[in-house]
Amino acid sequence: MPTLPLSLVKSIKVRTLHLGHKKKLNAVLTTSARNTFFDCAELGGKVSVEQYFAKSKYKSVLNKSLKVVLTEFLEYPRFKLKYAVDLPVVDLGTKKKSVFVPAELCVIEEGVAYHAKLSDKETAQMIRYACNPPKVNADAIVDRGFPALGFTNPVDSPIVGFNITIDPNMAVVPGRELRPPGLTYKVGQAKVQNGSWNILDVKFHRPATVHAWWVMVVRDGRNMIAGPNDARLRGLVTGFGDKLRACGLSLPNALPKLLPPPNLPPKDKDPDRLNAINTIREVLKQAIADARGQKPSFILVLLENRDNYIYPGIKVSIIPNLTLFFYQFKPIFL
Repeated sequence: MPTLPLSLVKSIKVRTLHLGHKKKLNAVLTTSARNTFFDCAELGGKVSVEQYFAKSKYKSVLNKSLKVVLTEFLEYPRFKLKYAVDLPVVDLGTKKKSVFVPAELCVIEEGVAYHAKLSDKETAQMIRYACNPPKVNADAIVDRGFPALGFTNPVDSPIVGFNITIDPNMAVVPGRELRPPGLTYKVGQAKVQNGSWNILDVKFHRPATVHAWWVMVVRDGRNMIAGPNDARLRGLVTGFGDKLRACGLSLPNALPKLLPPPNLPPKDKDPDRLNAINTIREVLKQAIADARGQKPSFILVLLENRDNYIYPGIKVSIIPNLTLFFYQFKPIFL
């Protein structure tokens, strides 16, 4: 039975129909109420969530001053579930103690904010929605916004009593397009297009000197590179070094140090990739220790997949004062 990502689960707050309590979700299980069991001593041992919620047990309430029974109330929910097989069970408890409730008895509260990081697809959709041309936004404000707020003629808004009027014309700000700055290299001419350019057939005015550089492959499920001795890796590294030399940089003649690929845990067991980042950090620390504390000028990091956690995690928090360059493998290496 499908579930929800942990980042989404932690953002949801629900109200239970049988008690009216408001709780945060701790987890969404992959089993239904009929197939989820827990130990209940009062019901004779292990029971299903469906059995527990269908149980009916009355308990008397005794008024000690009058010494009579006034009312009776249900000690168990007494709900006959409609979707005991089709819907999952949710956990409204804590890490130490689970509280299983059928999903059909939970209503998601309105206005719940999603605080987790968006995926690449979600980010692209948000940008497409937000980054409209100015005319599109202006038309939406004038054609839909003003009528919705009652600012169009005849004015049907509380502001009339305050002798306030709204000008339907948008403010116009004069603007001009600046010419792009020029780029010069010691040798060659950069071809600038849409704010970007490449470094083909150019040399820097003041090229750097690289005393030592390393290469690390981050394998993440695809295993496109077998290891440091893989011919495709050596060909890529050699081509990268030749390109740096063609741009004027001074590099050692020997191949760079090829670090052993770290064995990362799978994504389903490490959704936030914290363990993966720690594994990469330990590999780099061990490599620096083996080099007696001598750090390279930079490390070329080759990524098998585009990952929203590993890439920024390596850049920000791996090793202080260590330059990292990133490259993502293309499908041609498969």
